[in-house]
Amino acid sequence: MPLSNRRPLSRIEDHRQLQEHADCAEEPKPGPFVFAISLQPRLVSHDWQAVEENLRHTIHSIRRSRHANPLIVIACHDRPELASQTGEDIVILQVPFPPETDLSERLPDKIRKRRFIGAWLRSHQDWNGVYVMFLDADDLVHRDLAAYVLADDNRRSYLVTQGYRYDCRSGVLDRRPATFHRICASSFVGYFHKDELPRAWDDTDGAFAQFGCYPPIGHQDYDKLAADLGKASDAIPFPAVVYTINHGESLRSTRIHHKIRETDVRHLVLPGRARQILSEEFGFGREGGETTTVAGPAKFTKAVLGTCLRKARDKFLLVQSRAMDRIT
Repeated sequence: MPLSNRRPLSRIEDHRQLQEHADCAEEPKPGPFVFAISLQPRLVSHDWQAVEENLRHTIHSIRRSRHANPLIVIACHDRPELASQTGEDIVILQVPFPPETDLSERLPDKIRKRRFIGAWLRSHQDWNGVYVMFLDADDLVHRDLAAYVLADDNRRSYLVTQGYRYDCRSGVLDRRPATFHRICASSFVGYFHKDELPRAWDDTDGAFAQFGCYPPIGHQDYDKLAADLGKASDAIPFPAVVYTINHGESLRSTRIHHKIRETDVRHLVLPGRARQILSEEFGFGREGGETTTVAGPAKFTKAVLGTCLRKARDKFLLVQSRAMDRIT
């Protein structure tokens, strides 16, 4: 069929055809596993030192990876103080565009920084393809995550469907046995060929740039987008990420939605086991080697009762509101 008579392909169909063509060719081993981190601007941070500390915990967690030597690439406006968490495995990129000043606009800033990382990978590395995980600057990764992906090597994508949530406010850990990727943005690993990476931070055409189009695609639907792009996701077969909630900066962002995140009392992890999981599997501990701040038995009990009471109160208020609506 002459080119002039072909039906125009959508952007996603184009990417899918390119992926199918690439799958037919023999490929060398992928480059190192890359963690792409967009750091929020100091200008919109309530406590910049807390932001830096959270980032250091995240880097320490990554560096506990076994049988893998991942590369950590951080895009930022303000260079963070990393203390002992520095080295050749960390690349800090300062972006050329101005920061968002509105707290509610942090997401577009995050996505622009992600594309800046993608453009840096394209222009500074010689790999034909690379695995990239979009990681928030306050979450933790399992020590075997990178090694598992590199060993399994499906050349499409992976999804973290199981994970934990650590409540920084109460010190309680709960487990999300399914659909973890629906609640946590640090849950997708994509494989990208060099020509799928953006040429610049404002290049929105490549496959890499499709993961971050808000709207219509949020992280909750990255698995669907990946399938549309010919990169159908396989699930990581173990809880691979700790989603940290209710620390200073995340609490501040909840003011926009007027709701504090609560732990799930059906899937709580008991204190002793929680401390072991966070320390041994995710490398989470205080600076200087201090132990992880996990709730002891008394604090754990108090936190659980508090969660139950708040949920019961919210349910009562909802029922009361509906009853009043029917009366009026």
